[in-house]
Amino acid sequence: MIYRFSDFELDTERRTLTASSGQVSLTRQAYDLLLYFVGNPNAVISKDALIEHVWSGRIVADNTVDQSVSKLRRILNQASKSEYIESVYGQGFKFLPRVETGPKKGKASSWRWSIAFALLLGISAIWVAYRDNSGEALAHPPVVMLIPAKSDGSEVDWAETGGNIFFRQLLQYSNIAELRDAEDSKPGHLADDDFLQRQWALTPEMQVITPTIEQRGNETVVNLSLVDAAQNVHKETITATDLATALRRASLWVEQRFDTANDVERLIPDDSYVVELYLRGLSSLAQGQLDKAENFFELCLAENPGFVWARLELAKVKDRQGAPDQALALLDTLEQLSSDPAFAVAVHSLRGYILDTKGEHLAARDLYLKVLETYQGQPIPALNDVRFNLALTYATLAESGQALQQLSLIERSLKRHSDPELMADVLHLAGRIEQTNGSNEQARIKAETALSLFEDLGDLLGAAKTHSLLARIANHEARYDEAIHHLETGLAITRKLNFPLGIGATLNELIYALMAQGKHDRAWELNQELEQIALDIDYTAMLLASKQFSVDMARAQQRWETAEVYLQQHLELAQASSNGRALIANRLLTLDLTLDQGKVDGVAELITSLQAHIDQEAEVRLQPRIDQHQARLYFLQGNDEQAIALLQSARQQARETGDGESLININNLLAEHFLEQEQPDKAMAALTESAAHDPVAQPYLMLKAWAQMQMGKPVEALELANQCKQKVPDLWTREDEARLSEMAIAARAQSQ
Repeated sequence: MIYRFSDFELDTERRTLTASSGQVSLTRQAYDLLLYFVGNPNAVISKDALIEHVWSGRIVADNTVDQSVSKLRRILNQASKSEYIESVYGQGFKFLPRVETGPKKGKASSWRWSIAFALLLGISAIWVAYRDNSGEALAHPPVVMLIPAKSDGSEVDWAETGGNIFFRQLLQYSNIAELRDAEDSKPGHLADDDFLQRQWALTPEMQVITPTIEQRGNETVVNLSLVDAAQNVHKETITATDLATALRRASLWVEQRFDTANDVERLIPDDSYVVELYLRGLSSLAQGQLDKAENFFELCLAENPGFVWARLELAKVKDRQGAPDQALALLDTLEQLSSDPAFAVAVHSLRGYILDTKGEHLAARDLYLKVLETYQGQPIPALNDVRFNLALTYATLAESGQALQQLSLIERSLKRHSDPELMADVLHLAGRIEQTNGSNEQARIKAETALSLFEDLGDLLGAAKTHSLLARIANHEARYDEAIHHLETGLAITRKLNFPLGIGATLNELIYALMAQGKHDRAWELNQELEQIALDIDYTAMLLASKQFSVDMARAQQRWETAEVYLQQHLELAQASSNGRALIANRLLTLDLTLDQGKVDGVAELITSLQAHIDQEAEVRLQPRIDQHQARLYFLQGNDEQAIALLQSARQQARETGDGESLININNLLAEHFLEQEQPDKAMAALTESAAHDPVAQPYLMLKAWAQMQMGKPVEALELANQCKQKVPDLWTREDEARLSEMAIAARAQSQ
């Protein structure tokens, strides 16, 4: 069936939407939503009906429906500007265009294509089955955990340390196995046995290998222990008179244990002097001794210019020494020397990382896309890491839709157990992007799944950062008690781990949530700790956050001169560090402070510059806040109608994105204006909408109290004012006390 409306055709067989300008990309949920709308044109459709037919009756929040409808509106408008979906207040939605239906064109002959496609599919399936059964494995390599050998701690043994890294590279670069490295993934607080049991619970098919290398006089001894998925232990001791022979034989044993034919011996030089230089270089690099590592790798290449592993490690050293151009030149040579796919992916990954850190994000993006296209379909586990890095780059470029698409592809290819660490990171990043986009429900689902996985892994830091993400989602919806709970949990974790950066990051979020609840005394206490941590670890961004909180707290308590001092300190820090985002934040703080004092000088210019930033960077979440500032300016200039119209528009946007915080602030502004105009009914209507979002007592309760006073209900007003004083004593002002006294007098007079 084809549905035709406006400039669009919706094809239900192909599940595609086409406009006059070309095909329109739709998510599965957007397609289902549009299909229901076109099937019920010009009818008022309730949210319950949409939940029943589009979400199959699953329990979803009202704002999830609003967000989905809003996204569909945007998709349609991007292809063809018009009015498509009308919100009918209190009832639901109406699809406005006239819809025509008809069969798919050329349907009579479509059966031939269906049969041809089915045959092709069948042949493909037979071919895949044949290749699987013929030994040409298409599945990813086996999952292997590398456990480093235990050191006695007396001194660093170059053979032991370098040997552990060598075997890690052997598994990765030869594509023998999908590597897990305990040194990278094991949380520091977990015992080895606990860590392994957690890993096996998540990945039952995982195998564990532990290599050790010793120099005994003139002999090299390599001990290898492999625990397979059935918990059977396989051991091998290899002794040789020279290092190169020992490692080549050990590598061959590993290859045979995993039943691969990758010819790993050719990857290892047969010159023991070169191999020793290489292991010494790996050991030095692991200890952060960059100059020593550089020397060892350069000696390697002087003896054996074709030893590609040494050239890659030298590129890593150059990058860490702050010489990215030299690193890139080494990578250029590597791309011309080596054709091994897994190693080539490692080379490209390092290039992408260097480009990203240089700020050349477009070049990094194009590189990652080329790598994924070149090696598409090949069983190289590291390609998922490339895709994850691509998602990070897209996020940096504010291309959130592309980032989410890449993360979704990783999710579908991984399954929960195949790489739980990467899966947890993918879910966390997806949740972060969804939250930034205002898709709170999707963000929460991703974050809660990530939290469960981090907890299963015993990754406390991962759990802590996810609690912070869940708190940001709750803050955005003005559910501050829930946010504080998540942050208290995260703070306890980071304190337990004695991780200053994590403590500071969590304090940053917690202070914000406490301030939003009017708990300024505790927030001020924690802000002092935040400032000290920032100074201790020399972290300017954290210090900027602390100064920003100081400005906001002084503003809330109407200590204008103190706020000005902190604002100037914040500006000086932002300028000294050339922090563009902090300079934007400083303009917002300046706006707040200026308008709080009823001043208008410079406000219009600040708003114009901030609007330009929003338009250029697509920071749509800032839009309601800027609209509030513009409305406040209109009120101060006496342009009440413009102010109200703008606030109502901003309020609708806040509803659509589930932005409870902005919704509360907008309704407070509207209520304050209506009370000044002695229109308490309108003020109360605005405040009533905020109730579902748990607004902070001040000014919400005081505005309600003043509305009750204007409605001739001084006793009710007095009760609300007393509640406000009890809930937020930190924010209680002399003006509030004067109003309380006025309400008390009126209440006594009425009761007599």
